[in-house]
Amino acid sequence: MAEDIADRRYGRSGMAQNALIVMAMTVLSGLLGLLRESVIAHQFGTGDDYAAYVAAFRLPDVIYLLVIGGALGSAFIPVFTAYLVRRDDAGAWRLASTVLNLALLVALVLAGLVFFLAPYLVRWVIAPGYPEDQQTLTVRLTRLLLLQPVLLGIGGLAMAVLNAFRRFLLTSLAPLVYNLSIIAGAAFLGPRWGIDGLVAGVLVGAALYLPVLLPGLGLCRVRYVFSWDWREEGVREVGRLLLPRILGQMAFQVNFVAITALASFPGSLAVTAIHYAYRLLGFPLAILGVSLGTVVFPTLAALSNREEWEEFRRTLSRMVRVVLFLALPAAAILLVLRFPLIRFLFERGEFAPESTLATAQAFFFFALGLPAACVTEILLRAFYALHDTRTPVVVGMAVVALNVALGAGLLQVIGFTGLALSFSFTNSLETAALLYLLRRRLRQVEGRAILRSGLRSLAAALLTAGATAFFLWGSEQIIPTTGVAGQALSLGLLAGLGAGLYLALATLLRSSEPDEAWALLRRRFKS
Repeated sequence: MAEDIADRRYGRSGMAQNALIVMAMTVLSGLLGLLRESVIAHQFGTGDDYAAYVAAFRLPDVIYLLVIGGALGSAFIPVFTAYLVRRDDAGAWRLASTVLNLALLVALVLAGLVFFLAPYLVRWVIAPGYPEDQQTLTVRLTRLLLLQPVLLGIGGLAMAVLNAFRRFLLTSLAPLVYNLSIIAGAAFLGPRWGIDGLVAGVLVGAALYLPVLLPGLGLCRVRYVFSWDWREEGVREVGRLLLPRILGQMAFQVNFVAITALASFPGSLAVTAIHYAYRLLGFPLAILGVSLGTVVFPTLAALSNREEWEEFRRTLSRMVRVVLFLALPAAAILLVLRFPLIRFLFERGEFAPESTLATAQAFFFFALGLPAACVTEILLRAFYALHDTRTPVVVGMAVVALNVALGAGLLQVIGFTGLALSFSFTNSLETAALLYLLRRRLRQVEGRAILRSGLRSLAAALLTAGATAFFLWGSEQIIPTTGVAGQALSLGLLAGLGAGLYLALATLLRSSEPDEAWALLRRRFKS
């Protein structure tokens, strides 16, 4: 693979080394995220106040993700990287400064609009099934949480800049600080201030986001320019890429807004159980999908800019196969261990056994879609690297429409778990559609190799699931699982046995992915 300009000028770091850094920090952040949810579950359970908080976060999340978060990063990095390739430092920093100024302005305007429209949005869109007093609380919390996307705004673009330079350590540390602040708010302020203590933790964590990233920006020699010139060529290119990506992010957020709105009719237990279940799914998704997607994106963007299509296809195929190889057994083991895992993580304090049952039911259907969700993270970044944000938007909007319709129907048939089933099913369709369209765009994506690899990994994962279920039954006869230590020991042993068995089965089935992953790790020593 040809060398990237950011590697030569700001410290060479191979994709494998970056993957290790990002995955390690993502694991730590994910563990902190699980601890955060555990502390929140202990303090607030699945009660009405926490259900109001979950619903209140929907609108601030929309503002952040549309204006500052994934939408801006995916549109900004390819254009910013192109400036670096041309060695136009002045143009690169002028672009970053202008985009930051405009994004913050839009975020402030949207936050102001939502502040005044919050009562109507909550009543008609976000939580129409809540009783009036719970809607009133949701409105108040929404207005407080609107500070979060504004506080995170500068940090969001700073993360995009650091990712473009492949400096992933600090961008991985910032979420740790954010999670620690939320944990502190729930644990220390929650008992005194109630749900407002949790909100305070969120806002303090958001305020601390940028300071964590400042040392990395200094290493990149960042220069701020007070510029609002939206007509500059690079800014217009970001805008061209950003518009369809905003629509794509909007489609993604509509999914969760619709799920929350539909779940509000059964009540707080449904809203919070789905929330906890998806948060639990987010741990393996972040490690296996988001982190690898973050690492591979600058590489794919650079290959696309240099029109090295053969290497682009090889890199993409390898990442998809490795992600499937890792995500399929993760889903299998999580499905089998969902009840003991949720008991261990959440069932204490205000989180009662009925909360465990509801969360486990929702998590079952979410986990079925984990492999597809992880692959989607890779495929989306392949499209963004090709400067094509339009195709994922069209596919995403169709998926959202199908999900809302199917979810509403399944809600009437099997209850709130139908919302999780619909989400996983329609997102799996999205993965298939993106892979098909990407194959047409690139003429080939080594589809047969991906299919063969996926089938071998699926066979090994199914056998692993059966064996893990047998191990679970046996462990319950031997290891006491009433205490935290016993639960942790049992889960650790079962997960370890399942992972070891999967690797053995993959070897017997002659899967090439262990060698692929190992080769990925060794690349940095050969360069």
